[in-house]
Amino acid sequence: MLFENGPLGARRIQPHDYPLLSKWLSDPRVLRFYEGRDNPHDLEKVKQVFGSKDDRGVTGCILHCDGKEIGYVQFYLLSDAKKSDLGLDPTKVVYGMDQFIGEPDYWNRGVGTTLVKSMADYLRNKLGADHVIMDPQAWNTRAMRSYEKAGFRKFRWLPKHELHEGEWRDCWLMMYPADEGCVRLVQIDPAEAGADAKEILSAAIFNPTAERIDDILSQVYSSPDTCLFGFLLDGALVGVAGIRRMENSTAELLHIAIKQSERHKGFGREFVRTVIHSEKLTELHAETDRESAGFYRRCDFSVESLGEKYPGVERFVCRWSQEGPGSDE
Repeated sequence: MLFENGPLGARRIQPHDYPLLSKWLSDPRVLRFYEGRDNPHDLEKVKQVFGSKDDRGVTGCILHCDGKEIGYVQFYLLSDAKKSDLGLDPTKVVYGMDQFIGEPDYWNRGVGTTLVKSMADYLRNKLGADHVIMDPQAWNTRAMRSYEKAGFRKFRWLPKHELHEGEWRDCWLMMYPADEGCVRLVQIDPAEAGADAKEILSAAIFNPTAERIDDILSQVYSSPDTCLFGFLLDGALVGVAGIRRMENSTAELLHIAIKQSERHKGFGREFVRTVIHSEKLTELHAETDRESAGFYRRCDFSVESLGEKYPGVERFVCRWSQEGPGSDE
């Protein structure tokens, strides 16, 4: 047994586990997230793939909960070359891990969060890892929320990183424990906003002259009920967002913009979700144009037309609520 955490535990894989792995990796519900629905594993394939993992430096384990086998987790030590390829400090001891829960009855019960936290702590405390990493596909936001609850943080965007169901998928490199290089939220003093912040903010402002941007910073964000946030990746500013706090954990999203070179990488959605969690909001609303309405829909906001609010200009009100589809609970 590698670890036990309440009803959850993990042990090293044995040949008698292969039929169980074949069952899990023939289930399209599981394959959608792990290996791909175009890559089912019969018993012979399981023997070939999992029987050779030790020779490749990968330790495979069976996860059990309440005495029942429910999933799989594996870990491996990263080589210096691999750490350099990923932009990690080559002097650090870094382990990678991957996992899946093969019994769908155990999905959405917090098991995944407990699993990755327990395994990461085992690698840190027993095997001397400085960091533990994972690289989930960027579309799998539910999994990433689970990993973040366990203490992992996004570290680097990996475009076209993993071949899955015939397509090269973008991934996030996530790290535990987080360090200064991870994606993080900071508060920006409007009186000290730099040129990078102003340039990014200009994309969210109509007629963004230097004077207008300065007026918004000094007049709008000087109020005690407003806050301007920055989104950092590897210490560099990639986005800005501003909110106005209201009553009962409600806020209005005043502005949000992502640096031109960093768009279409999921930063906007991640930024909104991070602000919601950081500020412990139960409701967030915004007003936008038709062009941006799709972004809010992708962030689990409801979107309702306000009609032609200005001559020839249709506006939309967008609302997120903890009780709605945007809730993580």
